[in-house]
Amino acid sequence: MGTQSRESALSFYALSYGVWGLASLALWERKVENRQVFIRCFFTCLVILSALFYLPLNPIAFLLAYLSRQDLAPLVLFGWQWPAPYIHFTFHLMLGGSGYALQRWALQRESRSWAR
Repeated sequence: MGTQSRESALSFYALSYGVWGLASLALWERKVENRQVFIRCFFTCLVILSALFYLPLNPIAFLLAYLSRQDLAPLVLFGWQWPAPYIHFTFHLMLGGSGYALQRWALQRESRSWAR
């Protein structure tokens, strides 16, 4: 894996997980302690659950396997085989998209409360 693709992978993870930081900021703008606790618990649970259920979802395990050029086991659901990279990137795109949707909802809720 070249330097360019490593940087793009790290940028992808920064975007996927960073949008959740923005969402928590929009939800708990004035409650710093609640926001910090939520985001830490969310990411800790996400990493542990992804390692328990399907290891290629875990970004650390995926990158280590990719860098050591190991083939990851495909996910088999209802007789269909899904390649590990496809599942991994689809999961992270969905995670980033849901964080973005939550942030947009929180900002709209905040703007409606200011309009009153």
